[in-house]
Amino acid sequence: PIAPLSSSKPQILPKSLNRIQTKITSPSKQQQSTIKFKFSTKHIVHSYLTPLLKRRPIKVFILLCYLIAIVISVIGITKVNDGLDLTDIVPRGTNEYRFLELRRQYFSYYNIFAITKGNFDYPNGQRLLYDYHQTFNRIDAIIKNDDGGLPEFWLSMFRDWLMELQQAFDYDRKRGCITRERWYPNATTEAILAYKLLVQTGRTDNPVDKSLLLSVRLVDSQGIINPKAFYNYLTAWVSNDVMGYGAAQAAFKPEPRQWIHEANDVELKIPKSPPLIFTQIPFNLNNIRTTEEIVQTIQDVRSVCQRFEERGLPNFPTGIPFTYWEQYLGLRFYMIIALLAVLIGIFFTTLILTCTLWTPVIIIAHLIINVLILFGFIGWIGIKLSALPAVILIVSIGISLNPLIHITI
Repeated sequence: PIAPLSSSKPQILPKSLNRIQTKITSPSKQQQSTIKFKFSTKHIVHSYLTPLLKRRPIKVFILLCYLIAIVISVIGITKVNDGLDLTDIVPRGTNEYRFLELRRQYFSYYNIFAITKGNFDYPNGQRLLYDYHQTFNRIDAIIKNDDGGLPEFWLSMFRDWLMELQQAFDYDRKRGCITRERWYPNATTEAILAYKLLVQTGRTDNPVDKSLLLSVRLVDSQGIINPKAFYNYLTAWVSNDVMGYGAAQAAFKPEPRQWIHEANDVELKIPKSPPLIFTQIPFNLNNIRTTEEIVQTIQDVRSVCQRFEERGLPNFPTGIPFTYWEQYLGLRFYMIIALLAVLIGIFFTTLILTCTLWTPVIIIAHLIINVLILFGFIGWIGIKLSALPAVILIVSIGISLNPLIHITI
């Protein structure tokens, strides 16, 4: 049998449940402080900060601060210079920094090349090549000779070599060492080589014609190499004047054929080299230290190349200045294009999501002001504009957009 419950137990059970319910429903001290803190922050914002910002003097003051910041930023933007010196990426006061600074100050020397390409008639376009080379004399940064002219290039060195052979031939012919049909043992090696060159026709079906010996000259009175046998002469020059060809730094492509002259060899045929599709003319630049000076030189060289490209000479420049500094010619333009593309994308995306015109206009206006302030800050602290600061400016739009959307929408 089960004993009945006493009368006191029904009174104890409700009290226990009441204590448990009290512990569950009543907040702790930490929760009370959190609620009080949240309430206090909200109270400050709604009771003090919001009414303060709604006052007209405060609005005018904020707008004036924005205008002053924009004006200061615009002034700072005018101080931004392009470039990224090597001294900017090493710690100041180190040996590396001093080395790079001294190199920039005393050894501002660069080597560039003017490249002429294929699809050009080199034998009949010699005048244009001379004009092309001479036009570079107008660029101040290019090192000149003592007489103010440019150093010789491959075509002029090729021409001078042929003229020396022609003089040797004329001298031996006057002495009777060379006739139309043959040369004698007392003829010089240069005169014999000139004899072999003069009888070249430049044709594959009839490569040698002795009747040309007295009617043709290697170089005419105007300094033009005989165009018909131009590539036969080129074979002889590259193979027999190695020092001259090496000094010219012409780097012919395709490489001319090899033919070594021997005075005892009675064979008159000289192989014809394939047409040139690549040559280079070396130039030396000096006294260009800043990015502005290098960029100006690049623009001058590009202008010359473009002018002769229009005249039918396919060409382009190359060298360290063009590889590293030519990016600054269009850096600002492409940076602005990227900024506009990002802003336009944000504008239309916000317009579609909010279905209102006022919100995206406010967001874009704030983003533009943020970019102007950051760009002006770059100018005031002396940071030069390169690819890295340009990327930071573009990325700053996305960084500013996140909190701005939460505030605006």
